[in-house]
Amino acid sequence: MLSTVETETERSALELAVVRELRRSGMDSIDAEVMVSEMEVDRRQEYLFQAAQVVDSHPENPNLVVERGMFAPADYSTAHTAHASLQRHVPRLAKAGLLAAGAAMVFAPVTGVLMDAFTPSAYAADLPTLDGAFVGADNSGRFGTHWTSSMCAVQDSADNVVLKLYPGSLAQPVDAARFIQLDVPRGEQVCVENVLAGFGDFVAPGAVFYDWEGIDPDQGYVFSRTSTVRPSGAPGSMGQGFPGVDFEAVAAGKTQVVPTAHDAEHFRTNVGVVNGNSFAVEFDVAIRGSGGAVLADTVLDLPAGSWFQYNDIYAKLGIPARAWSYVTVTPSHNLPIGNFLVDSSVVDNASGDPTHNQGQSHADTPTTVFLPAAARLPGANGTEWVTDLDVMNWGGLNTDNFLSTFLLEGQDNFPGGIASYNIPMVNGELFQEDDMVLQMYGLDGVKGAVVTGSNMQIFSRTFTTEDGQTFGAGLPGQRVDEHAIGSDQYGVLPHLQQSSDRHTGFRTNIGLVNASIETRTATIELYDGATLVDTIQKTLAPWDMTQLNKAYGNTDITDGWARITSDASGVQDDEGVIAYGSVVDNHSGDGSVVMAKRIGPSGPSIDDQIREYIDLYFPTNDARFFLSDTEARAIINGDMGTRSYTLDLATELWNDPVMQGEFDDISGIVAWFEARADGVPGNSEYCPDFDPVQWDNDAFGDSTFRVYDGLSCGPVDFRPGEEPMLRVYDMIKNDFMFNFIKANPELYGGQSGGAPDMDFNPTWNDG
Repeated sequence: MLSTVETETERSALELAVVRELRRSGMDSIDAEVMVSEMEVDRRQEYLFQAAQVVDSHPENPNLVVERGMFAPADYSTAHTAHASLQRHVPRLAKAGLLAAGAAMVFAPVTGVLMDAFTPSAYAADLPTLDGAFVGADNSGRFGTHWTSSMCAVQDSADNVVLKLYPGSLAQPVDAARFIQLDVPRGEQVCVENVLAGFGDFVAPGAVFYDWEGIDPDQGYVFSRTSTVRPSGAPGSMGQGFPGVDFEAVAAGKTQVVPTAHDAEHFRTNVGVVNGNSFAVEFDVAIRGSGGAVLADTVLDLPAGSWFQYNDIYAKLGIPARAWSYVTVTPSHNLPIGNFLVDSSVVDNASGDPTHNQGQSHADTPTTVFLPAAARLPGANGTEWVTDLDVMNWGGLNTDNFLSTFLLEGQDNFPGGIASYNIPMVNGELFQEDDMVLQMYGLDGVKGAVVTGSNMQIFSRTFTTEDGQTFGAGLPGQRVDEHAIGSDQYGVLPHLQQSSDRHTGFRTNIGLVNASIETRTATIELYDGATLVDTIQKTLAPWDMTQLNKAYGNTDITDGWARITSDASGVQDDEGVIAYGSVVDNHSGDGSVVMAKRIGPSGPSIDDQIREYIDLYFPTNDARFFLSDTEARAIINGDMGTRSYTLDLATELWNDPVMQGEFDDISGIVAWFEARADGVPGNSEYCPDFDPVQWDNDAFGDSTFRVYDGLSCGPVDFRPGEEPMLRVYDMIKNDFMFNFIKANPELYGGQSGGAPDMDFNPTWNDG
């Protein structure tokens, strides 16, 4: 247990998080210390139990403040303020020993029915909107490194756009009151140096979550570079590009895979996990050998809006470092969870140079994938560039072929390229190759791209060597259906720099790959802030690759970004141009890669499509709707990607005088609902021959919320009055159904992570 005389540096991050959360909730600092350090476990459980009883037994008091200020005021006219407030504290309190049984007191405090303290859906954190995240630093590392992160944001879609940034870590999850707000004008780039230094009391490192206001997240691009000065004291920096990843682009519930170092003796591998959900999530983290067998594993429990990194993951998991391995991270429950990110950073111990790898998942369908650059040739300032490769067949066929073709720069490479390499891979297998251009294709003195048809996970590192130290950058495989820039689209490359002096500052190279089988012309507009500096057009043969070295020429550029378009004559949109930028430190030779983000045409976002779908099929609020058995269980149990709305419903339905005669308090209605959606057929389960939940505002008599019940399948009617009924309607339509469809579009004719099919009728009414 904590002692009041211990210093904060002697405490674990988790213990500090508990004290910090109690202080933030309004508790006096001394009271927070006493509560954490002196109260016995049983007394803590009793205290929280009694607090929940007080909240739920006084709905008539709209300004009730629970003893010692631990919980927010409970105003039951807003349905679940106290409920959410208690839930917000449960994850940390439970894990710190402050309570052993968890959040179930909220659901049934009077009867004492307890739920699993680590059920993720039980934690409804009060988070702002989180569209995506990247990882940032402002802290010292190993071997004399000190890491800082700069960030740039750009959008060319709308006026009056605001970007909000929120930091979050395991010790300090996202706090809605701690943020930076940036105005991002249309057609301009906004950058922040050392972004984590602007968040006040936040202790780096951590994830930086972002929220776009005025555009959908797929209409803007957030990009960061994390770098360190050279530990040797030589001039120049080592760094890695770290793109902001939109949560809506992440496959829900799928394992994400990242590579580890090829040379485990001279490199270390760090693995980070970001939880952007509004509830705590447990992740299974495993180091796997070349055949997929687990070498070491652990469970990481991340609160909502937080991040954690395993620095030198081999040491953290207690095994000797080794090559020919990779890491998998899997949500450890069956909910269709997206909103999480995984990355690995492979760091050269001698140079301090990191290589960033963004987690990849198994794709549902194979498609054409391009590795946009691979090389074995000299570069500027005495550099010598080679490329290493990692391919994982995680989640694929039992046996699949990695059939790849090398595409030489500056020529028509369709259909055969200059050389091919084929290797069969079983499910779970890892394939690694050092110096892939020479070892796989037998080529030297060349650069180009690689194409394959695959749903595997593909990573590469292109680097140069100086005095036994390496400096390089990661280039991931790019699916054409996600990254190729076609008609009515454009790509964005932020965070570019150029020095007129080749011995100082940075230089920017821009690479292009024609992913189509027809000739295509790409147009690159080069900006410095809002100023258009140059326009370059490049015609590419089928499957051609080119790199424009020092794209800005000899101009000094400090706020560079590029807008890339391509013609689409006779070519499908997903067979356009793939683009990347390589920003190279002229002192060290170290490059940071930024992959172009494809910005689609102006049109409805997934959220807009879901709302349009609901408006199309959901009846007006003077009609009737019916929830299916699956939907009814989800709204009560809080599963399948949604939270439980049981307390919300019970609070409104308690207004029915008849129900007040049937139940002693709100918790009785809560328990009654839960019993009828627990999946036990013999427990008065919802009748299979009836829609289990109905809202009826045009029935004979008063408006009715109806549930079928009992062996005779008779209706149980709640008639709380017009205003509560309208609040229930709004809650179900605009909150529950929206979140349920977004988490489960496949139940409504759509694809996982996408929008519902507008022609799929969910039969929510009787026509």
